Amino acid sequence: MVFLLLGLLVLRRQGYFTDFVFGSKTSSGSYALVCPGVALSVMLQFFANKGLMASGIVDKYSVAYWAVTAIALIAQGLMIALELRLNRQHFGKTDATAVVPAE
Repeated sequence: MVFLLLGLLVLRRQGYFTDFVFGSKTSSGSYALVCPGVALSVMLQFFANKGLMASGIVDKYSVAYWAVTAIALIAQGLMIALELRLNRQHFGKTDATAVVPAE
């Protein structure tokens, strides 16, 4: 989590989000931002199911179980939204005035 937060801090200070995620610039490297969120979601699912529930620390479908699962589902939903945003940015309609015909 510390490395995730440190990476986000560096990207924010460099202006990466304003340029390549929420801006108009495109970079194929911006798709790599999806990976940490998916990894977090998978790790939380293992933690909830194999770490907490299977060991008997929390009961199946208890409030604590659903709290951890909700965090994982929110992280996954945010990564789906990011993926759709990047797809629109990279593969959306191009501006016809920017196209230069070959001569």
